[in-house]
Amino acid sequence: MALAALKAGVRRLLLERWRAPRVYAALCSAEARLFGRKLRLEVCSKCQLKCPTCATAHGDTRRGVVGWGDLTPENLTRLLGSAGRVRELELSNWGEIFLNPRLPELLACAESAGVPVTVTNGVNLNTASDASLEAVVRHRVRRLTVSIDGATQETYAKFRVHGNLARVLAHVDRINHFKRLHGSPYPRLRWQFIVFGHNEHEVEAARALAKARGMQFEAIRNLAADYAPVRDPSSVAARTGIDYGIPTDSVLDGLADGLGFCHQVWDAPQVNWDGELLGCCFNVSRSFGNAFETPLRTLLKGPDYLEMQRVLTGRAPLRADLPCASCRLLPRHVARH
Repeated sequence: MALAALKAGVRRLLLERWRAPRVYAALCSAEARLFGRKLRLEVCSKCQLKCPTCATAHGDTRRGVVGWGDLTPENLTRLLGSAGRVRELELSNWGEIFLNPRLPELLACAESAGVPVTVTNGVNLNTASDASLEAVVRHRVRRLTVSIDGATQETYAKFRVHGNLARVLAHVDRINHFKRLHGSPYPRLRWQFIVFGHNEHEVEAARALAKARGMQFEAIRNLAADYAPVRDPSSVAARTGIDYGIPTDSVLDGLADGLGFCHQVWDAPQVNWDGELLGCCFNVSRSFGNAFETPLRTLLKGPDYLEMQRVLTGRAPLRADLPCASCRLLPRHVARH
């Protein structure tokens, strides 16, 4: 986390204050050469829940380039064999990784390739085989974030529609059982709690449930401002540290201007379950080539991909065929170009 904060600070200095995008790109390239590249990879684009603000639940991702499917171990081996040095693999994007029946094989494949795995974007953990729950321990997944937005079933299911809190907690307990069985500290577990108006009264109860299971607890802001806004911002702020004095639109503008997610295009490119290079986790409209068919390092030097980087750093006008054109998190300096 400290390294991520340091990189975010350097990114702000180079891109916002000093307007030095070429220096930033050079630093990302040097980091990849010296330490290996971080990759984001979709394991399964499917999800069994119907969260009200989720693009997967609405079918948007299924209709677009993301589609509906599972990564195979054979394709993961192919990707890792041609991607150059990979220092970390984040398994996440729009779907639920535990719905991929071959998850244990995928984790074994990454471990045998010497690539540490994280799952920090969040899983709902409603459906999971015992083999998969043991696999995240056996194959030493470093960090696993579980999205649990309530301390009671009634509250939890208001956002995690069709979800079952008791089952989720039983799966967390099972992971902890396997950690004890294998004498492993991994995965480090985090309870992620999106604060809504309907669950703000359960923050402390959820924190206690997390502590009882050895989980780090993190309450985060709901960025869909028109859905279930908090009712008592000052009380929630005091209990969570979330600053509700900053309007949601200003938070989103700050993320956009600081390339809060766009930075993935340089230092953590997103690859879909079927090999399509998306660049960032918000792209649902187009691919920049298939990383199972063409080496990833070649795709990252493709003309359209490089053009997207120039657009995001204000060095080229926005093109309608780039996914950035329809993104809410487009940096304002791009929109004004």
